[in-house]
Amino acid sequence: MLFSYLKIRVLTKSPIIMKKFIGIICLSCLLTVGLSAQTAKTIVDPTEHKILVDYTKTLEQMITDGKYVWKHDSITAKNFPLLTNMIGQKVEVVIKPFFFGNDISSEEAIKYLAKDGYRAATLAELLAWGAANSETKIIFPTIALGFIWQDWEHHRYVPYIFFTDEDQHTLRLGRVDKWSSLPDWCCLAVRK
Repeated sequence: MLFSYLKIRVLTKSPIIMKKFIGIICLSCLLTVGLSAQTAKTIVDPTEHKILVDYTKTLEQMITDGKYVWKHDSITAKNFPLLTNMIGQKVEVVIKPFFFGNDISSEEAIKYLAKDGYRAATLAELLAWGAANSETKIIFPTIALGFIWQDWEHHRYVPYIFFTDEDQHTLRLGRVDKWSSLPDWCCLAVRK
């Protein structure tokens, strides 16, 4: 199967073909480890889903809702402020995970989303999606490119959800310029 993946990767740079191929491989792998077809479909299904983003909650409350066993210390309301025009509201959004099967920068991913009628999810939207899927094993690191935080050393970071080997969700930060080397990341997007 790895040989087929490498062969297809060499033959095509099309994100659509790669997304479908990766989905098939992932579904096959998940089914071989004993997950039900419905659970496996939920994990790798790149279709749209409606979620409610509750801006009546603080960032800390949103994080608590996701049942994360660990979070990066720099994920704070100071570094990732909620949109002021949204505070106090409950907003339903249509989200979709995008899988990029080839090396792609964060900037290229954002352009691709825009061309497809989406924008990158914010931290609040990622947290709402994480809370809605808190009991689901999230196989791929799921990234919110909608708000980039810069530290005092001028490194740029984005938040992402990761599932540990102990079957627990964690909320982490990753360097923006490092994603292009990871072929298995998922970018959470919101329909415009």
